[in-house]
Amino acid sequence: RIFPVVLASAATMAQQAGHRVIWKDAIAESLDEDAFRSFLRREDPDLFLFETKTPVIRQHWRLAQNLKAEFPRLRLAVCGDHVTALPEETLRAAPIDYILCGGDYDFLLRELLAHLSSVAPMPPGVVYRQDGQLAGNRDFVLHPNLDDAPFINRNLTRWDLYQREYNLRGRPFMYIMSGRDCWHGRCTFCAWTGLYPRFRVRSPENVLDEIGRLIYEFRATEIFDDSGTLNTGPWLAELCDGLRQRGYSKRLCYSCNMR
Repeated sequence: RIFPVVLASAATMAQQAGHRVIWKDAIAESLDEDAFRSFLRREDPDLFLFETKTPVIRQHWRLAQNLKAEFPRLRLAVCGDHVTALPEETLRAAPIDYILCGGDYDFLLRELLAHLSSVAPMPPGVVYRQDGQLAGNRDFVLHPNLDDAPFINRNLTRWDLYQREYNLRGRPFMYIMSGRDCWHGRCTFCAWTGLYPRFRVRSPENVLDEIGRLIYEFRATEIFDDSGTLNTGPWLAELCDGLRQRGYSKRLCYSCNMR
């Protein structure tokens, strides 16, 4: 039940763009498929975005077939490393409407929703069906400035569902991502090098501002930075200086992945 940071950013961006957004994490809420379909019948959404991974891709193909049979007007969008590598495979195997390629699917979802609202062209990085044929462009574009992303709406994305992480000591704790994704970026076992072929970081000031909000609004006592590896060098020195100068280092533990 790890907090999905980029999906949470996607939900926040969609809401800020004026769309009604519903956050539903069936795993965190221990819902089975019948309960999830009951939820869909009740809420009747126009679009359902979910992330998939290679070990569950066939299960998600079957789920998409079942959902389309019951909710033929529901548009299905999927993101993640597997479909970024093989978007055509999923479009041929299941009645998915849109594949969002790359790791910045929060920015990309906002652009897709603008297209579906007839106010913008289809963005690059979306593969889809058109008149029964595969269309779109899998060549996604990484957003140049991560500071443009709004701070995640933690209430919308149910931060309270994600407080059972076994290896974090502080309660409450919050997940953030100061970078996408890893400055090393050359591990051959890692699928996220395909999602984030270029490493980018938020400014230390932007990260500190979010941490301050999490401390004062949610009384966070631990932050886990879920960047693939925390940035180093002058950026890290500035972050640490800011944590001390703002007094945050006395109020919380800052945990991270690091090389």
